[in-house]
Amino acid sequence: MALVKDYGVKVLTYPNFQVDFKIPDNCNFVVTTVSKYYNITVQLNPGCTKPSNIWMPCSTTMDAIDDILDANFVQIVSGIVSTRPKMRVDNC
Repeated sequence: MALVKDYGVKVLTYPNFQVDFKIPDNCNFVVTTVSKYYNITVQLNPGCTKPSNIWMPCSTTMDAIDDILDANFVQIVSGIVSTRPKMRVDNC
């Protein structure tokens, strides 16, 4: 069961990027940096057992690291972790 849809990335003013995506309205997301990668972790809100059918738009900004933007969506549903989709923008 996917928690992310309609995702994309655009350049604001290099090296600053905007990542847009949709998640169910009973989910939340957190952005963390691990080494040279960004993880956008999406999971259900506490007390929820299944994703809503109502999708809400979300947006976050990220800076390229060493001229590369690497962003992974980490989706957690019922304790199962899926690391996709993955996005990479290479400006070298």
